[in-house]
This record gives sequence, structure tokens and C-alpha cells, in this order.
Amino acid sequence: MKRFFIGLLTLSITAAAYAQQPSLQNNNIAERVVWDTQETGKGMLMYVDVPFSDAGKTDYITLVVSKVKGNLRPEFFSFMVPKNANKDKGITICFAKSVTKYGRKELQPDRITNSHLVFESCEQGACKGRVTNGYTFNDQSQRTDVYQNFLSYDYLSVYFTKPDGSQMTVSLPLSSFREQYGRL
Repeated sequence: MKRFFIGLLTLSITAAAYAQQPSLQNNNIAERVVWDTQETGKGMLMYVDVPFSDAGKTDYITLVVSKVKGNLRPEFFSFMVPKNANKDKGITICFAKSVTKYGRKELQPDRITNSHLVFESCEQGACKGRVTNGYTFNDQSQRTDVYQNFLSYDYLSVYFTKPDGSQMTVSLPLSSFREQYGRL
């Protein structure tokens, strides 16, 4: 009987550890990311709060997309990170494709999409970087189409620096963005 309980306990611990693997745990994250919409006088706002854990507490990155009625392209993208972010470093955004390597799914960042955004403001608990008309410049000073990247890549990663100098990265699947934006 003792062996049975030890075997059952070992099996339970193994199953629990396997369930905690990040590559498996995030398989359905796209289903949990829901963009909310709000009508404005001249169009629509789409926004999403992406939770992340930092030093044992939950914080959020907020993305806002403004679309004017009759225009295909968004008016702007706003990226909001916690107010305690290093103000001199701003935000870096990068897009990635989901690829399968050795039977496991992983993100493959496209470095040509790396774009640095300076903080436009740091108020009301958040620092905000903005991309107007869907265009910005990448790290090689080439114009990059952020809107087109939202439509053609699988993930967006947002990087910012915390006050202690460490970097925080939060990734967001973009399939739900494409679905919701197509309805506007």
C-alpha cells in the first residue's frame, strides 16, 4: 500500500511539474486575450490590458489602438507601461513569428521590426509611448509599418527597463487583434 501511495504521489508531482512548463502553459493564451472596444465621436478605440508578474505582484501593460471611421489604418497605437519604468530608456517593441523547433513551439523575433519609442508622458500610474498613423522607425532608422506588423506577425513583445536596471518583457499574441480590428 505504501508503494502505491508513493507511486501516486510521484505521478502527481510529475504531472504538476509538466503542466507548469511555460511552452505548454501558454498554448491557449490567444483565447484569453480579449480586446475591448469603445466608441468615440470620430471612431473606435480598441484596448487590452496584458497582466504580468513582477516581484510577486501583478501589473499591466495596456495597448490602445484608435481607428477613425472610414480609415483603414489606425490613427495611433499607444503602449502604456508602469510608471516606475526607467524614463530615459522608453519602450522597445518587436514582432515575432511562432515557429516549431525540435517539436516545440517558440517565438522567433524579427529584429528588423525592433522600434524604440520615447515616453510621451508619465502620468496617472503609467508611462506612454505612441505610434501615430501606424508608422515609426526601427533601430536601423528605417521606416517601419507597425500596423502591417500587427496584421502579419504572430506576437508582439514589449520591452521596458525597471528602476533597478533589469529589463521586463511582455509578449502578446496578435490573432485576437486581427479578429477584432477586422470587425471595426
